[in-house]
Amino acid sequence: MEYEQPIFGQLNYFAGELLRMIDEGQTVSIEEVCDHIERGTIVQFIKTKCGFKNLNVTVESVKRVNDVLKNKYVSENEAQNMGLNNNGLVYIVRLIIDDLNGLLYDMNFNDVNPELYRNL
Repeated sequence: MEYEQPIFGQLNYFAGELLRMIDEGQTVSIEEVCDHIERGTIVQFIKTKCGFKNLNVTVESVKRVNDVLKNKYVSENEAQNMGLNNNGLVYIVRLIIDDLNGLLYDMNFNDVNPELYRNL
């Protein structure tokens, strides 16, 4: 059985690739990003459209990112409300940050110290 990276690791690897793409000047429309998030195919779309350079990032190694993002409400209007108008890659990073922030809030709210999980 092949090792599956925990969802935090998958989100981290995927976000790292997105940041590299942004740094290189790549852009994807917010409309396309929303369509693929809703379909549950955002990882495959980004791989096809922009390509992955990190050898640890493959469609298979970050496949659960599709499920996490598919559960988000996304739209061009929502992106604009966040101050994002031009690059769907930035919108995805923002969604990942918001997801992790919400998880940390939920942990604290339920008296779970997230710091205990830093070294796992």
